[in-house]
Amino acid sequence: MATSKAENSGGIKEAGKKMMERIRKLLAMAGDVSSPNEAAIAARRAERLMAEYNLTNADILTAGLSLDDFEERFAGAQLKRLPQWIDILGVAVARYTGCHVRKVRVPGTVKMSLKFLGEKSDLEICIYLWTYLTRVIEKLCDESGVKHIGPRTSFKMACSSEVCKTLRRMREEDKKQDATVTGNNKALILVDKKAELMRQKFGIARYKSSSGRYSDNSAAAAGREAGRGVSIRKAVNTAANVRRLT
Repeated sequence: MATSKAENSGGIKEAGKKMMERIRKLLAMAGDVSSPNEAAIAARRAERLMAEYNLTNADILTAGLSLDDFEERFAGAQLKRLPQWIDILGVAVARYTGCHVRKVRVPGTVKMSLKFLGEKSDLEICIYLWTYLTRVIEKLCDESGVKHIGPRTSFKMACSSEVCKTLRRMREEDKKQDATVTGNNKALILVDKKAELMRQKFGIARYKSSSGRYSDNSAAAAGREAGRGVSIRKAVNTAANVRRLT
């Protein structure tokens, strides 16, 4: 017999925060392959409690996640005109981390900045990664020896474009990995829940496609080469570890 949303909602309320947390811990123990006996015991206990309170895996994953868990933050430089490479990098990082980004005027000023929007933990990773990548691109440009505004702009734009390509590739790889590892679609349940709350809180993200134009082809070539060598996965792991410690 199918369980209605109303019934599920009642089950979550009846279980309460402490019981929901206990079930989460039992499920985590059940996934510990290093202790198969303890894992089996934890799984049975979790199943009994979930049956008692009429809960599903989806309930456990998304319980407590609400619109209050989503916020927006400014990040990066405040300028009268934001460079295009910063704009496209912001979009790529936001998409990779499941967040949104908007280019908006800073209140009380005539300057523009990027504002990232998303679930709090995702937002922390998003801003950490975006800050790291912007600094890396600036550093690579300085180290390249490219001088003057035009060539430096071409270098940064090309470098940023390569980083964006890497982020898109990583996003697809992560999706495939999640689909392989989580055969019961647990990851998709959480992603779908976050996506729905994002739509409720911030609306639908719409981005204009932009293609880079380079005033200096040699500087752009150097930027592309530098961008291909940027280590992004390590930064993502560092950001996730920092979030877990806070």
